[in-house]
Amino acid sequence: MVYTHLSLWGILFVPIMFYGIIPQISLIHDLPIIFPKVHDPWFLLYISLFMVTYTRDMVDILRSDYGSFSKWWNDQRMWLIRGVTSYPFKITEALIKQMGFYNIGFEVTSKVTDKDANYRYKKGIFDFGVESVFMVSLGLFALMSLVAFFVGFFRILSMADTRFEDSALSLLLCGFVVFNCWPIYEAMLFREDSGRIPRKCVKLSISLAIALYFVIMPISYFS
Repeated sequence: MVYTHLSLWGILFVPIMFYGIIPQISLIHDLPIIFPKVHDPWFLLYISLFMVTYTRDMVDILRSDYGSFSKWWNDQRMWLIRGVTSYPFKITEALIKQMGFYNIGFEVTSKVTDKDANYRYKKGIFDFGVESVFMVSLGLFALMSLVAFFVGFFRILSMADTRFEDSALSLLLCGFVVFNCWPIYEAMLFREDSGRIPRKCVKLSISLAIALYFVIMPISYFS
């Protein structure tokens, strides 16, 4: 049972990536909603499931010997990070291998930790200081959520969109993702230590986000 559970972890990338792309695109381009409206009974179901799931997980960690709120919150962040980095890439790699197009090899990476990295680990500070496609994917999803949240928020403030009940759940979801992604924004823009996201990865993430915007934009005109 344990092996089955671990082997199916990778499939979690499907709902995580769905909720990390579709609501953001719908907010940015004002596309038809995909979530229930505020007055819809299904709206309460979404909120209830969200609250119950996260509350139970938080209680389980707080009741452990060394549990704390910050450890629980970082654990939730890592769950989302894995969902847009290691899970989709390894699932794709496994599928390609099964089709016989690619032989998987092991990449030797440095396991040496310096004093700064050890300090960040003890303080619970995320260390992103590796040039990797994972960092590009992570930055892309974080930027999409940030832009979508502010676009939806200012659209409501400007009264240009009076259908708040239509986009409320999408806006709440984007806000939750943005709140979780604060260490990523910090590593992309504000940190100067060796644990920050490399500049090259940041530039690639921004470029891909802009490219994705212009790819999706024509579709919104026909929706």
